[in-house]
Amino acid sequence: MSKYNDNFNKNKENEVIADSFIDSIQEEIRKENWTRIWDKYGKLISIAVSCILIGSIGYNVWQKQDLEDREAISTSFTNFQNELAADRTKRAMTGFKEIGKSSKHNYAALAKFEEAAILKDKQDKAALDNYKAVFENDKVNSSIKDLAYIYYINTALDLMPEEELKTQLPSFIANLSSKYIGKSWDILAKETLAYCYLKQGDNDKAIETLEALATTEDIPTGILERARELVQYISETDNKKSVAKSKKTGDNKK
Repeated sequence: MSKYNDNFNKNKENEVIADSFIDSIQEEIRKENWTRIWDKYGKLISIAVSCILIGSIGYNVWQKQDLEDREAISTSFTNFQNELAADRTKRAMTGFKEIGKSSKHNYAALAKFEEAAILKDKQDKAALDNYKAVFENDKVNSSIKDLAYIYYINTALDLMPEEELKTQLPSFIANLSSKYIGKSWDILAKETLAYCYLKQGDNDKAIETLEALATTEDIPTGILERARELVQYISETDNKKSVAKSKKTGDNKK
């Protein structure tokens, strides 16, 4: 019975951690802050874990030690976020690496997100390995895994070698279309899909996807404007190419 209660409480805690993380990201999406959506969820996690700790009085010694371990890792995570905010990137990176090895899978996943963001800023394609470690981990919350996969694709578009990316784009497009559009992380998935089509050279599909993004319910104003501006840019670029091609054809006939 004790083992059952322990598993139950662990599952409840994991749900709280994941829900706090996901709610935070969704709020940042509404605020249109796509560059550092990770900055605010650490405190939410700490609060969630603290609440669990307050309600955990009376647990046996083993359970108490396990919860103390979780409190410690939550505190460490927040401290390393503060190091990153203070531009002490090397210290933060070392800390996130350590947390990323933790058996507390959701905390490890969040640390890998942070580490990946640092690596991506440095144009280091090792960021891809961090996102991949999250979405391939069956013990991580499914919504966090989904987000990791989309960010993996976003990062791949920037950092993956061209030849490798060329072979991966069809599977990226297929997975985004079948598993995420209209489902998990719909807005981010649509925008990522549009960039995949652009990278593939399929401007028509990119425009079609961006137009679908623009009609998405509750889309933030900034993202809507960005989608419309990109559609306009692609259309103008295509028109210029068409005019240049026609002019060249006419000159050749002369």
